[in-house]
Amino acid sequence: MFATIARFGSSGFAAVPPATAIGFFPLPCQRLPRMFQYLSDLLFKFLQNLPRIVRVLLWAVALPLAVAAVGAWQLALYPDGQAQRQEEIRQLEGIQADLQAALQARPAAPLLAEVTDEQQVGQAAQMQVERRLQRLREEAAAAPDGDERAVRLVRLAAQVTVAAGVAAALWGGLGIWAARRSGRRAMRSRDELISAFSRWRHGLGRYLGLLLALLALALVALLVARAAAMWAALAGDGAARSHMRGGVWMLLLVAFAALGALAALWRLRHAMPEADEPGEVLGMLLSHGQAPGLWRHVTDLARRVGTAPPDHMVLGMTESFYVTCARQRVMPGGQLLEGRTLHLPLTYLSLLRRDETDAILAHELGHFLGEDSAYSVRFAPMYASMMHALDSVAEGDEDGISWGCISAVIFGEYVLESFHRAVSHWSRVRELQADAVSARVAGPEAAARALVHVSALEPVVYERLSAIARRPAEAGQDLIAMLQADVQAHPLQTHDLDAEAATSHPFDSHPPTLERLRALGALPEGSGSGSASALPALAAPDADSLAWVRSLFADSDAVQRQLLQDFKTDAAMHNEERRRELTEIRDQVHGEVIVHEGRFFLGLTAFITLGLGAAVCACVMHRAWHAALGLLAACAFFAFMTRWFWLRCRHPVMTLTPAALLLPGLAAPLAWGDIEDFSAEDIGNFFTITFQLTSEAALPVRQHGNYQRLSVKAKKRSVIAQMSSPRGLKRQRLLDLLVIYLRAWHASEALRQM
Repeated sequence: MFATIARFGSSGFAAVPPATAIGFFPLPCQRLPRMFQYLSDLLFKFLQNLPRIVRVLLWAVALPLAVAAVGAWQLALYPDGQAQRQEEIRQLEGIQADLQAALQARPAAPLLAEVTDEQQVGQAAQMQVERRLQRLREEAAAAPDGDERAVRLVRLAAQVTVAAGVAAALWGGLGIWAARRSGRRAMRSRDELISAFSRWRHGLGRYLGLLLALLALALVALLVARAAAMWAALAGDGAARSHMRGGVWMLLLVAFAALGALAALWRLRHAMPEADEPGEVLGMLLSHGQAPGLWRHVTDLARRVGTAPPDHMVLGMTESFYVTCARQRVMPGGQLLEGRTLHLPLTYLSLLRRDETDAILAHELGHFLGEDSAYSVRFAPMYASMMHALDSVAEGDEDGISWGCISAVIFGEYVLESFHRAVSHWSRVRELQADAVSARVAGPEAAARALVHVSALEPVVYERLSAIARRPAEAGQDLIAMLQADVQAHPLQTHDLDAEAATSHPFDSHPPTLERLRALGALPEGSGSGSASALPALAAPDADSLAWVRSLFADSDAVQRQLLQDFKTDAAMHNEERRRELTEIRDQVHGEVIVHEGRFFLGLTAFITLGLGAAVCACVMHRAWHAALGLLAACAFFAFMTRWFWLRCRHPVMTLTPAALLLPGLAAPLAWGDIEDFSAEDIGNFFTITFQLTSEAALPVRQHGNYQRLSVKAKKRSVIAQMSSPRGLKRQRLLDLLVIYLRAWHASEALRQM
């Protein structure tokens, strides 16, 4: 289909410009203990920076193998045969006592003792028994003692851990191989793509369920093994208690991991729905009575294309031209559409010439031809449904992705990536085939001009809809007139087609515009966008085209008013909800927060000064003048440092205000809007916060270093604040406050622009 215009948000429009977006600063999760949430965040960030194949191998293969390795370690710690070993020791001790008694009674008599497979006599037998006893006792001392029932439970749980972990790793490796093989086979034909993807679409939930079940079983068994091991250690002494070192922390870590795996398994029950949820589109379902001319025209075009007309037509505003066979729900009416649907945007209809509109409609109807029709009916809805299911896993938790659900997201994304090259390849083939249909019906020149014209109109339409969405009550009632005025005020310009072609990627769903123009014959092979000047000039449609658009509807003014009113109503509801969210974020800030440095170094230098002063007094009393002079110099230095740290602690490191961040040492406050991001580094007793400035922000002027706690890096465009530790605040709490104040400022700016 033709390139869709930029997305306008979940409700079809952008109520807040991108520059004021505030969703990049999530507050910390309060559901989990802070340490575990911090570890989860670190894990997720680490995984995000790795290649996808490495990520999926780490989770699906390496993690189960690591769990199995821990289970094998438990088996090695608690070897089998502890009871048999003790029984053998008791038997040998009895034999040793009998030998000693017999030797004392008759030293020269030959006595037989069966200790191994061969017989020894006299002193040789006694030495053999002693050596065997010593070896058994060393083995018993090396292995943990304790309750034998607990040891048996440890071994049983550890064996289950090893078996489940190895099975999970094999199942994970098999899934990775199968996904890669399916992706390669999908490149052969569209039928292979549909068949292979359909199997994964319906089997991914079961595959992930079994994989998570095996991993959860391994972790739960490991949890039982560790608990039983602690029981055995508490019941025993000696060597057994040496195995308790770090046992509590390991038990908690395994419990947390098992809980996450079980939670992910539970959420997976609802994450991969078999039934495809209908998509929503904001618009108006057009009946034959509302748009008789449009239905006649589309039916005639469908006949010329060689396909049946669509089952439904929806007139919208926020999307471009497209056709779909997926189920759609038209909002705000709520009508559920099944079958072939054609979406037409009133925005573009009113800005294109008639032959350009015909070229676009022929292109869209061309997707219903032959194999493309089967592809559209079967694959496109299935692919969109699977992406929606994975999004529901990623966004199902209001505090973000829990660590257990990262697994499903990682493997699901890997499956999609395995098919993505094939999907993109066949999508580009479909677009070129639809372009050929468009050129056959409307002519190559009209098809090429429509392709360039839609791309040039995109920013004009986006700006107008964004302006209406921001203040729907102040917008006018004639959408067509507003769009015409915008085109007259801002002459249309063609995009840089050479740059677009240079940045194309094999995963792009549409071929570069230059390639499509060459396929249409509008540009010679090997030519760049400079040859596009040969195309007809881009301009607003003439009066005849506008009159033709109005003639498509029984009452074009009523249709336009209703469509615009629905858009305004939806925008007003979205803005009200957004305003409420932004107000809550803004109201989290209350006054100023002054941050002072902790007194650790002040106390340390004061203690050293007092100690040196006492040493000086002792040297004077004993008339050790040379030593007293040396100690006095050291005492004076540390007294100076004590005063320096005292002054440093009196002056604030920073002050958080609703309007700006005050950093003593800078010539002016640092506006929150100038901060693009910040990061913290905790090394020992030093805590460093780096504020990264936006590209538009002026570089702050540093007047002084605020007692060596402030620096400005011009090349990196960053401001660095360093301290030992914030006084009266935990370090994480200070970072949370910075996030809150930063979000509150962005929320205030968004509210001001609404």
